[in-house]
Amino acid sequence: MIWLTRFDGSRLLLNEDHLLFLESNHDTVLVMDNGERIRVHEPAEEVARRCAAWRLRTGDGGLLQLEPEEGGET
Repeated sequence: MIWLTRFDGSRLLLNEDHLLFLESNHDTVLVMDNGERIRVHEPAEEVARRCAAWRLRTGDGGLLQLEPEEGGET
């Protein structure tokens, strides 16, 4: 689980197992598996880094890739 900051300044502890994907336009939007969308202050790259660090700490990081592969996004 990772700490993030909503745009109103409140903090939330995200169970990233329920995170489907991140949208990164002007803001970072977390899209959850229940359809909820959460706007956070941290950039998408930071959210991905924190998720990867959490998975590595908990022993579930074997297939993580933080950077897109050359020739296309993953």
